[in-house]
Amino acid sequence: MAVSRKFVPKFPLAQIQAHPLAELCDMRLLQSIHTLYSSLPPSTMQQVAVALSGGVDSAALALHMAVWTKALSLPLHCFHVHHGLQDVADQWSTHVQTLAHHLGASIHIERVRVDLLSGTGIEAAARDARYLAFQALCQ
Repeated sequence: MAVSRKFVPKFPLAQIQAHPLAELCDMRLLQSIHTLYSSLPPSTMQQVAVALSGGVDSAALALHMAVWTKALSLPLHCFHVHHGLQDVADQWSTHVQTLAHHLGASIHIERVRVDLLSGTGIEAAARDARYLAFQALCQ
C-alpha cells in the first residue's frame, strides 16, 4: 500500500536571504512559519493572509510573512478590520495601506459595526465583529 505524501517545499533560505528586508527578520521565526505552513493540507498552499492591525506585533508578523511569501512566490493578503471605535481609526487604515504597499502585499479593509449593547463588553464585541470580518475576507 503506497503512502500518500504531500509536497512540502524546502525552506527557501537563499531566496529569503536575497530579499531586501531579510536583515530585519528573525530567521527562527521564518523557519517556524515555514514549518507550520508545511503542515497544512496542500489545497491551502496557494495564498496567505495575515491580520494587520497596524500595531508593532502585527506589523512585525506582516514583515516576516512578506519576506517568506515572496521567497515561495505566494501572494500575501493583509486583512485590516476598521472597528470605528477610535477617533484615529481612519489613520490606522491609512497606515496599514502604506505598510502593505511597502511590503508588496495586497490590503483588504473591512469596516464593521461593533454591537456595543451586546452585553459582552466592548473588547469581546469588537473581537466578535473582527472574527466575522476575517471569516468574510477569507471567502
